[in-house]
Amino acid sequence: MVGSMLAKKKYGQNFLINEKIIKDIVNLLDNVKENDLIIEIGPGKGALTKYLINIPCKIKCIEIDEDMHKYLDKYESDKCSIIYKDILQVNFKEITNNFNNIYIIGNLPYYITTPIIDNLIKKRASTQYSIDVEKKEQEQREKEYIDRSLQPNYNNNTNDNGF
Repeated sequence: MVGSMLAKKKYGQNFLINEKIIKDIVNLLDNVKENDLIIEIGPGKGALTKYLINIPCKIKCIEIDEDMHKYLDKYESDKCSIIYKDILQVNFKEITNNFNNIYIIGNLPYYITTPIIDNLIKKRASTQYSIDVEKKEQEQREKEYIDRSLQPNYNNNTNDNGF
C-alpha cells in the first residue's frame, strides 16, 4: 500500500503531511520564473513535489531512499527529474548549470543541514533562495535549551538570592 510506508530513522525521515504548511511553502515561490530551478532535497512521498510541478520551472528532486520510487516516479517528466542519491554526493554545480536562479527546498534532518550547506558552498552552487523545513526535534531542543537558559540557577550553584 502506497500511503503506509513508515519513516526510516537511518535517513532522519519525517514526511511532510500538513497541507497548510505545504501550501505556505509553495506560496513562498511565487517569484520563480521559467529559467529558474527548484531543487527539492528529500521529497519523500512527494507531498510537496505534487505542488512544485505546477510552478513554471524545472525541478530536480534528490532522494536518498530508493524505496520512494513508488511515490515519486509518477512526477518524473521533462520538467521534473528525480535523482536517487545521497545529497552529499551530488555535484550541485553540475546540476545547476544554465539556470538563472536556484531555489532549494527541503524538510531536512537537523544533523545534515550544515553538511548540505557546506556541500553547496564547496560545489559553488549559487542559490537565490532557500527554504529549510527542519525537524521538530531541532526546534524542541532549541526550545528546551532556551527554557533552561532563562531559568534562574540554570547550571550554576547559587543560593536563593542569586549569589
